[in-house]
Amino acid sequence: MAPSKYLIRALSKPIKVDESLWEKWYAEEHTPDAVNAGIGDRGAFFRAHNEFSLQTKTPSGSGETKLHGAQLSHFNELPGDKTFCAVYQTKFENYTETEEIKKTMTTSEMFGGKEFFPLAEWDVRVYELIQDYNPDNLPDSAPPFVLHVQNEPADDADYHDFYENEHLGLLHKVPGYRRSQRYKLIHNIIGAPDDTPRFLVIHEWEHLDALDGPELRAADLSPNVHRVFGTAKAVNVRGFRSVYNKGYSK
Repeated sequence: MAPSKYLIRALSKPIKVDESLWEKWYAEEHTPDAVNAGIGDRGAFFRAHNEFSLQTKTPSGSGETKLHGAQLSHFNELPGDKTFCAVYQTKFENYTETEEIKKTMTTSEMFGGKEFFPLAEWDVRVYELIQDYNPDNLPDSAPPFVLHVQNEPADDADYHDFYENEHLGLLHKVPGYRRSQRYKLIHNIIGAPDDTPRFLVIHEWEHLDALDGPELRAADLSPNVHRVFGTAKAVNVRGFRSVYNKGYSK
């Protein structure tokens, strides 16, 4: 099954409850509730995972990194901030205006009957799908790991051509790679900075063991990588590991 037309991406950082309780609530109540209510066709809940080797990944401190001499300017979404990430594939462009949102729970007994929203800091956005790259025709199973790659390119056409005609094909050769979806930001619901990059790619992985291997190093040596990422106004590369999913084939 192809991905839904839109994607809700919700980052959160609990500030009034501990992280273990927040994870339990998200996995046992909130994610299944959103899917059961019809907000998401399928939903997946992740925690930040920074234990992988990749030259382009966003550093723990703000600033820049280099890719074979190309300077990368990183958008300030740090790996250690808002380490919980839920994504929902959805048919709704404006899910906040639907009847389905009224069916979802706003409180939880896990939190003593309190509303969950004031218990965390949030960054919630809606994206529109612009490309589904699934070269092996994989079923809609949930990925164990994902990389979220945000980019505000210097040239939109060059950026799209780079992904469609080169980069995704090279990533397909990397051990552990599954598939990718490319998105364009259409709504900042709450908490996203004004300079949030417009484009997001979600790369799905079985494992992240080969990100420092010869296949990915060969892909990173391409002059097109240097140009697209080196001239970008902002980039951000974060890893996440799966905690829970609902609505996928397995």
